[in-house]
Amino acid sequence: VRDMAGLMGDRRYMVSVDVVDRLRSIPAGPWRVYKGDGLSPILLANLLSRFGVRPKQFKTDGKKNGRSLRGYARADVNAALSALGR
Repeated sequence: VRDMAGLMGDRRYMVSVDVVDRLRSIPAGPWRVYKGDGLSPILLANLLSRFGVRPKQFKTDGKKNGRSLRGYARADVNAALSALGR
């Protein structure tokens, strides 16, 4: 949760695939080799669900005809981080 909160910065949300790519790019992080093959969107969802953070659907352009992607809201990640005591 801490790594993810750091990656999100001031974004309102991040798409799951982008979160995984960025976590795997942390040089000292365990995410490239997590469970052998590295972190995946499914493993990420499993890990975050333990902290009450669930993926949501977002529209890419905020309009009715925008592309729908799954990702995480910064507010949910921040709430989980606060519960951990930062």
